[in-house]
Amino acid sequence: MKNLVWLALFALSCQSGRPPAPKPAASGEARVGAKAGASARSGAAAAGKKMTAAERGEDVKPEFEKMNSSEYAKPPTKYREGHTKPRKLAANRIKKSAAGFEIHMPSGAPMTTPAVYGGMVITGGGFRSKELYAFDARSGDLRWGLSLDDDGPSAPACDQGVCVINTESCTVFAVQATTGELLWSKWLGDPLVSAPTIANGMVYASYPPTGGTYAKNAPAGKARPPGATHVLGAFDLRTGEIRWQKWIDADVMSAPVAVDTDVYATTFAGTVLRFNGSTGQILSARRDRATSAPVIAGESVYYTQRSEKAGQAAREGVASASRKTGGKRWVRSSKQAPYIDKDVQDKTRYALESAEDDAANGFGGAAPAAANASAAIGTVGRGRVASMQAFQGSRILNIPSGNVSSMGDEIVATDQESGERLWSYKLAGDLR
Repeated sequence: MKNLVWLALFALSCQSGRPPAPKPAASGEARVGAKAGASARSGAAAAGKKMTAAERGEDVKPEFEKMNSSEYAKPPTKYREGHTKPRKLAANRIKKSAAGFEIHMPSGAPMTTPAVYGGMVITGGGFRSKELYAFDARSGDLRWGLSLDDDGPSAPACDQGVCVINTESCTVFAVQATTGELLWSKWLGDPLVSAPTIANGMVYASYPPTGGTYAKNAPAGKARPPGATHVLGAFDLRTGEIRWQKWIDADVMSAPVAVDTDVYATTFAGTVLRFNGSTGQILSARRDRATSAPVIAGESVYYTQRSEKAGQAAREGVASASRKTGGKRWVRSSKQAPYIDKDVQDKTRYALESAEDDAANGFGGAAPAAANASAAIGTVGRGRVASMQAFQGSRILNIPSGNVSSMGDEIVATDQESGERLWSYKLAGDLR
């Protein structure tokens, strides 16, 4: 949100006992659907309801395999380096109290989610900034700060003593978590609207490869595959060496999702992809008009997707697919979704604020062509660089009693096996 221009963290002492349950807001409205214990009937119930053609989606694995075959040019293999410099933060930006501390960022711009790692809070300085900071998680004291040569830092990913961020313009940076020392960086392409993911000693990131060249001669007579606008790449965590790259049809929503040896991604074109994390082999690809990053629980893959028929107003439902095959199981709990409708969202205050943030970063008219913003507009109703970077969608939280998702102005809980609605809670606010 526009007003979220400071970072507030509170160091809490350990207490025995369980904290009281939060009270619902007075303006909210709770609605109960199926009972939480009713999942025993769910498999049969789900099987008895047929999906519409709009909900069923399409298996496009052969299309993505061809996109990445020897018939077409491979993605570039060489990217120039980015740069960092140490920076300080004025002492009056850090305000401490008995309850904890607040950190007010100089940019006054929307911030991505910080990472808590190694006793520190690592965070960018806001969409309009070229700043990355690490603060002591208990005291709020500045551990280190960096000036980056690109703006719009993403949410950080940290593992094995390394923290990695993307900047929307246009670089991935890997730094030593304890000191901020730059380990490696690559100017990948303009813009980057997703965050990186770390798993198994590799960094996974998506990008339009406009910043790349070829380490050797470009492949003669071969063109970029039709429909390929972005790349999902895997880089060595400590050196930045490219392990593999695969063409994809748009940038990734939120960030790639790494589970065991697999890497999943939902693109802004609505495609749900699964790769072997070590080799990049495409294991499944489904064009589903998906509207959130996937969540994997057991043998199931959950995400939200558009579910309206042609000519209808936007709707969104909860989807389940097989982890093993990628095959669709069901789409349930569909509801009206003006929050992903372009015609509605174009008129909102948020759209105006996103345009202002873009203009501050050099995108005065619209997102650059390399962003493939038209894919995002058609899927989630947003096409500004700032709003694409901020987009989290109705991402699902899997808990033992069901799946929970914030779908616009409602918190919706659904049965894991059938997708039937268990309960919902209406939030105050205006989506328009």
